[in-house]
Amino acid sequence: MKKKIFNNKTGFALLYAILLSGTVLVVGVLLMNIITKQLVYSSIGKNSEMAYYYVANSIRECVYYQDYVNNAFTAFQSGVASVKSGNPSFSCPGGDLTFSVGNKVAAGSNIYKYSLSGQSLVIGGHNYKVDVDVYRNYGCENQVSTACLGSNLYNRNSTVIIVSGYSPSGPRGVKRTAVRVVK
Repeated sequence: MKKKIFNNKTGFALLYAILLSGTVLVVGVLLMNIITKQLVYSSIGKNSEMAYYYVANSIRECVYYQDYVNNAFTAFQSGVASVKSGNPSFSCPGGDLTFSVGNKVAAGSNIYKYSLSGQSLVIGGHNYKVDVDVYRNYGCENQVSTACLGSNLYNRNSTVIIVSGYSPSGPRGVKRTAVRVVK
């Protein structure tokens, strides 16, 4: 009778191949999971930045409308006998906006700046903040004269509206700005 000799090394190549394949599979699944999460996070960040931009656009258009239709920034200048009292104020989507009284940008200039900083708004159930600067060129020597306060004031003078929208709790402090220049 022949003796059967068993080699203790048989099957180790198969075991090593299975272990190596399993390790590569686990690493691949982990990398796929990390990449998928990063893609989701980047799309969320992109969508929130788009939201800031749309908030800035909507407030910019609201300010433009209020200025064009209601002359919202007419005769609210500091150091000038004012036809309107208080500060420029009106409602826009998400809340009421109240601006500072316009101050001259430079001595001898007819350009006045109206500001609003850190205004909280709730739009679509989300909290946003906006900073708004309105630069208004009155083009008149005397802002309270009949010619300057007439119905054609907006058509004769230029306005620059700069609005920045951002999140009050944003981790990266992302701000998106919308600008409008009107003549």
